[in-house]
Formats: sequence, structure tokens, C-alpha cells
Amino acid sequence: QSTSDSILTISNLQQGKHVIAAKDYTGKTLLNEIMISNADMADVPELQDVHFSQGASRDYRIDTKSDYICRWKSPKGRYLSGESVTLDEDGQYILELTNNDGCSTTRTLNVSTMAGDGFARHSVSPNPTTDGNVDVRVEMSKSLPLELRLYSPDGALLQRETRLSDTYHATRCYLPMNGIYILEMSSGN
Repeated sequence: QSTSDSILTISNLQQGKHVIAAKDYTGKTLLNEIMISNADMADVPELQDVHFSQGASRDYRIDTKSDYICRWKSPKGRYLSGESVTLDEDGQYILELTNNDGCSTTRTLNVSTMAGDGFARHSVSPNPTTDGNVDVRVEMSKSLPLELRLYSPDGALLQRETRLSDTYHATRCYLPMNGIYILEMSSGN
């Protein structure tokens, strides 16, 4: 749309990520990616990439606080439904969530298979965190010990945990300041 005004209204815009492209009279283009969220759907999480080990269970569950209808589109165009699905293809899945009022939003989930290192899958959430607390969950492809090391933005070791052999490990970490933290995990494999 062309406009001489600085305000432009776009109707029927769904929630999710959108790219806005603005071109001025000289032909220069500005691109900006925005996330539109409906206040009624504020509890829909951003999805973190999932990395599976070869031969690991590829079941995935999205945790939402509300009652949503979940519809997934696989990288090969196959449709799945429900909060719990089996992600049997590598690539980008598109999740459409719809609430009882018919409002919908989309999220993307990148899925990949890693070489066999003992890790079936892991998650660190919420990411980013608002209160400094993050939950770490690690699923192993077989019963293995786990060592976790958390490093602060300045490189200092903040937390170290060593776990006995198991197929599932869970812990909570506290991040005391803003910044990028490094969580290093080794399976002793």
C-alpha cells in the first residue's frame, strides 16, 4: 500500500511474526520483523529448537496454560493435531494455536537429529526468563550420568551439578543478572 501518511492500518492481521517493509520515495527499503500478540493469548510460549539423538523417542509436548486447539504442519506438509505429537521429520514445523474465541497465532519449531552423543533431547525454559529462574530438562538415549556447568556472562562458573546415571535429568538454575549464559552439559559417554 502507498500512503503519504505515517500511520497505516492493516486489518485481519493474525498473531505471529510478520515482516514490515517500508520503501521511501528514493527507493530505499527498511525491513523490520515484529511479533503481534493478542492479550488474550499472552501465555502462548515461544518454542525453542529441538535436537534429537538418533534412535531417541521423538514425542513432543507443548505446555500451555490455557485450552488451545493445536494444529501442526510438518516440514513435508503433513498435518498433526494435539498438544502431544511425534516429530518424526527433521525441519521446520509450524504450530497454529486457536483459543475458544477463534483467535489464533502461529509458532515455528525447528527439529533436527544429532549424531549419537547420549542426549535424546534437552530444554531450557523459559528462555528468556523474567525472574532469573530457568528449568533444565535433559533426556538421555540410555541411562547415563550427566554433568551440568553454568557459566555467567563474564565466564565465571556459577553452578556445577553431577548426576548419577539415569535416562532423565531435571534441575533449576538461577541467573542473577542480565546477559548471555553458557550451560555446558556432558554425558560421561
